[in-house]
Amino acid sequence: MSQNKSIYQQLKGFLSDNAPFDVFFENPFLGVTIADHTGKVLKINQSHRRITGFAHDEFVGKNFFTLVKEGKVSESGTLAVLKTKKEVTLKQKTSTGKNFIVRSKPVFDEKNNLRYVLSYLLDVSELQSLRDELNKMKEDNLKIYEKLNELKSMLDMNEKIVYKSKKMKRIIDLVAHIADSDTSVLITGASGVGKELIAKMIHEKSSRRNGPYIKINCSAIPETLLESELFGYEAGAFTGANSKGKKGLLEEGNGGTIFLDEIGEMPLNLQAKLLRFLQEHELRRLGSTQTRSLDIRIISATNANLPEMIQKKRFREDLYYRLNVIPIYVPSLEERKEDIPVLIYHFLRYFNMKHRKKKSISTEAVAYLMGLKFEGNVRQLENTIERLVLLSRGENIDIADIRVLYSLTLEENQKQYIPSDKPLKTLMEEREKEILQEYAKKYSSTYQIAKALGISQSTASRKLNRYGISLPKDTE
Repeated sequence: MSQNKSIYQQLKGFLSDNAPFDVFFENPFLGVTIADHTGKVLKINQSHRRITGFAHDEFVGKNFFTLVKEGKVSESGTLAVLKTKKEVTLKQKTSTGKNFIVRSKPVFDEKNNLRYVLSYLLDVSELQSLRDELNKMKEDNLKIYEKLNELKSMLDMNEKIVYKSKKMKRIIDLVAHIADSDTSVLITGASGVGKELIAKMIHEKSSRRNGPYIKINCSAIPETLLESELFGYEAGAFTGANSKGKKGLLEEGNGGTIFLDEIGEMPLNLQAKLLRFLQEHELRRLGSTQTRSLDIRIISATNANLPEMIQKKRFREDLYYRLNVIPIYVPSLEERKEDIPVLIYHFLRYFNMKHRKKKSISTEAVAYLMGLKFEGNVRQLENTIERLVLLSRGENIDIADIRVLYSLTLEENQKQYIPSDKPLKTLMEEREKEILQEYAKKYSSTYQIAKALGISQSTASRKLNRYGISLPKDTE
């Protein structure tokens, strides 16, 4: 299914009175309208009403020809699309005294007939404010990275804690304040918020920074092996044991920091042993009678609700209070949206360097991303930016690229394999034809199509002829 067909199918569903808007239409930073092939407004989102100042009935059911004639809007992206059948961007003034940037996109049905026009707008004043803020972020990031290059820092950019929000600043300030103590720290928060980065920062800012930093994922090590991995064992302690015995990870971390990730997954019998170690700072290897004293700081992390687990007898209350001397809660991206732009530019720079690209991103695309929900938090945002760097066709990542990415993701998650008797070559040719049809709608020359697809102009021309695809303009 082509991108346009996918959007067409989505819009057909949204035009039902009972159908809710999806994540794109719930975006708080973009006003969205859907008009039909005559210019009649079929639907608008809540953000459109908020940022334009127009009530629902002043737009929905009206035709953009009438709206322009009455002076409610100075120009209409929808009317421009009806005339050109191409995506347009223009400036618009309203009778409410506001100025907007409007981008309108044609949506064709399966027979290539123009059925809808999808438009989104941004308040120019909000946009300029956002642009100024983002430009400052870009400049600040550039200075940081130039300084790192001058010092030939070995710091992995993926390990940096990048933030702008007051919530994250309070956490960083707390880390600096408690880093040099040996007190146990429990870091909580949803998956992907950066709990491990906080743990590592505590270690690096402490007097133990030159000692070992050992990460132990309690959910990644099988329960049958976890005790021997943590506490070590003597020779012959159990069948299959190393003939020389083995140090445990706790011993390996002597003089440094142990990070116990996913602490909620630790079995109850080991929780009792860990509690004794925290109380006495001593351990015995499996099969040994010798006690070893260790100097270790314990930092734990979990996305589980430990108080609830205590109620269900799945986590020891006494261990919880031993681990939770200094609690640090890391908020989700939904709770600190102001961090999203600076994270976007951080990851964009990192993945440009990693993949030898020179991609930029439009301010509108940043605003669009800020309106999306990232259930996987920073980790999901990072993954999204990497995919955009690798999969976007042009040098500048725009909203259209994000929509394509999310459409592909939805199709990957939802589609089921349907057996077909067609040969592989035929299936590949059908997909190639769909792609070329899509690009023929977007570009007006074989040169542009060739450049976008990374093929020669002669190849693009030959394939278009083969599939009987014509361009809107005869500019070969």
